[in-house]
Amino acid sequence: MKKVKKIMAYIIIILISISIINISYTKVEANDLKLTDVKEGDWFKSNVELLIGKGIVNGYTDGTFKPSNTVTKAQFIKMAITSIGRDDIQLDSEYWANNYINVAYQEGYIESKYSKDQNYEAPITRGEMAIIIAKIINEEASTQDIIKYADEIKDIDKVNGQDMLYIIETYKYGILKGYPDGEFKPNNNATRAEASTMIVRLLDKIKDRSVPQVISGTGGN
Repeated sequence: MKKVKKIMAYIIIILISISIINISYTKVEANDLKLTDVKEGDWFKSNVELLIGKGIVNGYTDGTFKPSNTVTKAQFIKMAITSIGRDDIQLDSEYWANNYINVAYQEGYIESKYSKDQNYEAPITRGEMAIIIAKIINEEASTQDIIKYADEIKDIDKVNGQDMLYIIETYKYGILKGYPDGEFKPNNNATRAEASTMIVRLLDKIKDRSVPQVISGTGGN
């Protein structure tokens, strides 16, 4: 009951603004994909192929995808921004992800824009991923759903403020799932293969929407 009361208190004091985010979704197969570490039978193969085919993720110049590498903040922001149709963003000469990060900031998906004082090459946490994804989905969970899923997520009471609602939102839709022990582990990191799976689930969630082009881009990527 203590956990539920805490969550209900946040529901009362937190207002989540609702905006419409749309995306057109067309499946593109990467038939000519040749990556030495993405093989038949790998659980992530179809997800990686789909995202490479759509230009959302890329392989490395050595012919690998490095699916077990930890995904960085910059990489995940680029994946998320490209997944909502922003394929008009160029790499920045000062720092490659600068333009992606600034667009994410302008759209309200992250709280800080690019600066040299922030390390976007650091691994992104599951909690941070949940916040970005939930802000893209931008659908407020019902009180009943919040109580239900908060009870399922054993460590949700360790999350502060509005972040717990974002985590519940992504958990509700199965985009970020919990661990076998019932915890969400928001401070854990994710691999590139796991992040690709989350983005595919996000695409499935918003596939019937179209994205309004409200930000002027700098070119093509």
